[in-house]
Amino acid sequence: MAYVSTKLYIDQAAVAVRVELFFPTDLPEIGTDIRGVITLLHGASNSNLEWVNLTSAYRYASDKGYILVIPEAQNSFYHDMVYGAPFYTILTRWLPEQLDRIFKIPSDPALNYIAGLSMGGYGAMRIGLANPQRYRAIGAFSAPLEAHALAKDYPPETPLNYLTVPAFGTDRQVPPEADPLLLAEQVALLPAEQRPRLFTSCGLEDSEPYLILEQNRHFAEHLKQLPLDFRYLEWTGTHEWYFWDRSLAEFIGFIEDDDYARLIQAHWDTPGRLH
Repeated sequence: MAYVSTKLYIDQAAVAVRVELFFPTDLPEIGTDIRGVITLLHGASNSNLEWVNLTSAYRYASDKGYILVIPEAQNSFYHDMVYGAPFYTILTRWLPEQLDRIFKIPSDPALNYIAGLSMGGYGAMRIGLANPQRYRAIGAFSAPLEAHALAKDYPPETPLNYLTVPAFGTDRQVPPEADPLLLAEQVALLPAEQRPRLFTSCGLEDSEPYLILEQNRHFAEHLKQLPLDFRYLEWTGTHEWYFWDRSLAEFIGFIEDDDYARLIQAHWDTPGRLH
């Protein structure tokens, strides 16, 4: 296995982007063939290192032979920020060019997946649905998927007020081209073979103050009316890392069409023996 922690300077934006990379393709049981590439996006007030430090992402990827690409995007909501760097353009254009040039990360859409948690889940849906030709599947875990909720004027003490203004401006207006619901409707009009598969998950206790559960249920009800390959899962959990760790395993099972998350659970369910 190879772990690469790097900063790639994006000349067009005059910004250095930190990226964590994981390559499992020297493991004997995996071989040198690349099974796929999963880009993982982090949440607001987090960094890309949380995916590395607080989940089993590397172990799950090594089980299945996936390269991981985990970029840093600040509190950008994966937009070209009104007051900040153009992270949407960075992550959809300039960073992939750098990764291909330096690390030869494959760009074949049949091999590429994108997923994220919370803000990163919104970002994955926004990026993936706006660029359906690039991804085979998209995953969003505990994500604020309704654009009007992001633009809402919360009470002054609510942290989301501070998080959204740099990305969207003081009026907090999310443009139509960044609304996952509208983007999903556009993707549904594509030929079936051009539509990425979609996966979302949310904890049953993940409601206040941002109504994440309600947003995910509304999103799911809307997508069920569209001709999309879509799965929505919910189980006991809040806005936390136990939930996101399992969500990643569930997403891998979704893209693999197997019961990978149940396999992980079975390892824990096996009783230990005290000697």
